[in-house]
This record gives sequence, structure tokens and C-alpha cells, in this order.
Amino acid sequence: MVGTYGYTPMEQFGGRAIPASDLYALGATLIHLATGSAPTDLPQVDLRVSFQDRTSLTPALVRWLERMTEPAPERRFPSARAALEALVEARDSAPAPNPTDLWRCWHLLEHRDIVHGLAFGAGGSVLATASWDKTVRLWNADGEPLRVLTGHRSQVLCVAFADDGRTLLSGGADRLVGVWDWESGRLRRMLKGPAEPMLVAHGQKLVLAGDGRASLWDLGSETFRDLPGCKPATGSPLAVSDVLLAFCNREKRIELYNLETGKLWKELPAYTSYSGGPPSSAITLAFSPDGRTLAVSVLRMRSPVSQPGSNLWSVPVETFQPDQIYLWDVHAGKLLRSMPGHGDHIYAIAFHQGRLATGSGGQDKTIKFWNPDTGELMPSLAGHAGVVYSLAFSPDGRTLASGSGDNTARLWKSDPSARPPFHTQDGNDTPS
Repeated sequence: MVGTYGYTPMEQFGGRAIPASDLYALGATLIHLATGSAPTDLPQVDLRVSFQDRTSLTPALVRWLERMTEPAPERRFPSARAALEALVEARDSAPAPNPTDLWRCWHLLEHRDIVHGLAFGAGGSVLATASWDKTVRLWNADGEPLRVLTGHRSQVLCVAFADDGRTLLSGGADRLVGVWDWESGRLRRMLKGPAEPMLVAHGQKLVLAGDGRASLWDLGSETFRDLPGCKPATGSPLAVSDVLLAFCNREKRIELYNLETGKLWKELPAYTSYSGGPPSSAITLAFSPDGRTLAVSVLRMRSPVSQPGSNLWSVPVETFQPDQIYLWDVHAGKLLRSMPGHGDHIYAIAFHQGRLATGSGGQDKTIKFWNPDTGELMPSLAGHAGVVYSLAFSPDGRTLASGSGDNTARLWKSDPSARPPFHTQDGNDTPS
């Protein structure tokens, strides 16, 4: 066997060479030229070279290179002619410059541990960040620290603003839910909560879930009212629209609960794992602003287990991948499209106001933008040194907040008028 490490596909190490092996070598060489780094110097995820955040190539060309360098030869182009035809198509379909090209990190917000949750309040003028350092921190729109909220005895996992404009709720691993007056920083009360709480707000609705229960926030009594028949699994992701609540039940199916009728409306079937063990689960869920589309990211799973019942959504037989976002038409109950692009599991999804784009963060430490109507992948944002656990757009859609395992949150802005400074919470400027 003759070959150069990093440019030689796996099958050649076993003494097998096919035409697709040459395509891998060519793809690896082009990645070197596009990034300025040898494939051996680039990170790998599931044996795939992770280069997407180090180039200015169009999404179509990135996808072409990804297929050229697929570890499994059967997933590459079958011939040089097929690769050339796809390359011409990728060149001809290159999109016009998109506003996502202009997103920049304006502010770096620091915690002492993982930033696991975040939320905008007061019309987008305030950001709350929840951290494993047992604190909630509040920042203004310019990334300046306002105050630190202390009171939890363990990691703070999630935060949400109530619609009265003054109340902030925080959920912790200490089984407590804090009710805060965020403007003064005063802790009004601590409520008993579930072991792995999830808080999600949408309009006038604020939902808490965990320990097989879900409940709706009542501002007048400052307590939660149980939603009968709503039984999310512990640690289940949540999504709320004007009418529906989406969550995973204990059988790992995604249920859609009608908040107005108090009844189950529809559900997605469970999915078997690759190993043939228990069904896998969704990691995160998000509704589009109009509530007509549900975005789902999943653990490693295969085609769905057939379930009886007319309220189950129809799903085509295909393998569901952890590095893709799946968009469902909520009312039609069908899969619209899948959107590949990440190198690993996706832990955060946020829809842009107006359904112009979605952002996602995964273990490849990047944030990606998409056109949800076409599935087109836009330019990515890189900068976090850890997993991206949370994302939130401001109400006007001009700011994106991201929380990460690198103990920071970042504020990204789409204002094209100026190249931003790069601020830490101390106000020190460093090059962006």
C-alpha cells in the first residue's frame, strides 16, 4: 500500500483501491488548498475532516468537498464524471451574498463555568445567562454587566422572562426555580422544581417541565399550574408556540400538546437506536415564529418504529443523523426537509424572526445559518472553544446570543454598517 497519511482513504489502508479512492485524495488536497492546513492538522469528527469553518467557500462547494472526502467509499461520488458534473452544478448554483455574511461577534460575556441557558427580555434590551457556576448574570444590549443573581445551590440550567417585563425565572439542578425581579436583582421566592428543569417562554406563555410533569406559569399567584395529561420525560427538550407545546415523552416520542384544549394533538413515532437498544430521543426542539414548522435535532437514530394510531405523523424510511436539523410541517404532519452541515450532535436551535434563517450549534463548536424554506446552508460563525448549548435571537432579529461549554456567551450582531470591537466584560478590546 502506497499513500500519504491524511490524503489516503481508509479502504486503501486495507489494501483496497477503487476509483472513489482517488476522489478522496483529490478532495483532501483541495481542502488543504482551501484552508491552508494539511488534513492531518485539521480536527476530525466521525473520521470526517472538519474544515467548514476555516474556508470562505460557498455552501454548495463545501458540500461537494464533504462528499468527496466521505470516509465510506459508497457515499462518495461514483466516478470522476459524476464529481465533475456536481462541481459544475455547485458553481452555477452559488448564491448571491447573504446578510448572514455580515454577522460578527461584538461582545464576549464571561462566566466561571458552562453557560447552559440564556434568554432575551425587555424587548431585547436585556440578556440573562444561566451558568453551572450557580449564577444568573444580566447584561445590557451592549454586553455590559448589569448584575449577578445568586441563590441557587447548584448549576443553573435555564432562564426565561415572564411577559410582565419584570419577572425572570431560573431553573437549577438543585430542584429549585427562582422567581426574580430582574431590575432590582431581588429574589422574590424560590419554588420547588424538578430535577432537570426546562423553562421555555413564548409570548404570554411560560412553561416549566421535568419529572414527568409540565406546568404553566400564573403571574397573579406566582406559581405554576399543572397541565393535565402532559407528561414529558425527565430532561426532555421543550418548544412552545401560540397554541402548542412540544416535548418528548418517556417512550421517546415527540408529543404535540394543545394548550388551549388541554389535549394531545399529534405525536411523532419513536426511533430505534443503531445498536438495536432502547429508542433514541430528540436533543432540542424549536417552533418557527408562525408555529407552522417544528425543528428537531436528534441523537443517533434509525428509521422510526411503526406505531398504531391515526395521530402519528407519517415518516419516510430513512436514517436520521445527529448532525442534521429536521423540519416538520406541523399541520400536515410531514417531514419537509433535513439540513446537514454540522459535524456532530446539535444542542441548540433558534429561529430568526420572520423565518429568514435558523441558527444551530453543535459539538463542532460552530453556529450555522440556514434558509428554512430551501434548506440552503449559509456562512457559519466560529469562535466558541466549547460545545454550543444555547442560542437565542433578539426580538428584532438583529442580535444572536450563544452560550457555550467554554464558559462564555457571545453576542453576535448583523449590523453591516461597521466592523465591531470585540469586548470582554471588563471592557478590554481585542481584535475580533
